[in-house]
Amino acid sequence: MKALNPRCALKQHLQELFLKKWQNLWDNGNTRRCVHKVLKIVNLKPVFWTREEIPFATGHGPFPSFLNRFHLSDSGSCACVEVGDPIHYTTSCPLTLSWHIRKPSTSLESLWYQRILENPNSRKRIINMINS
Repeated sequence: MKALNPRCALKQHLQELFLKKWQNLWDNGNTRRCVHKVLKIVNLKPVFWTREEIPFATGHGPFPSFLNRFHLSDSGSCACVEVGDPIHYTTSCPLTLSWHIRKPSTSLESLWYQRILENPNSRKRIINMINS
């Protein structure tokens, strides 16, 4: 029978407790939830998003909804009168039609958010949209 190294076992146990607590805070937090839609599960591994993908995932950047939140714009609406957030620009704005990604039905929306930045074609469209 192999004896466990008490130090390793303690480290593993503490890490599990830390991740459980972090996950609970992540799931039940009341701050802006845009990143939570994309990253449902906390993890110690880094996410390798490009400079262009970060504003899409966080909602921070040159979007009217973000600029309005910090009183840098008079309106949070797009020129087409819809809410000017990243999802609007990538799924429904008539001004960004060439970069659209099809938004799924409501029942699959949660999974869509989690997978959108894993799909190479979606990532390419997001990068092109942010860079334009």
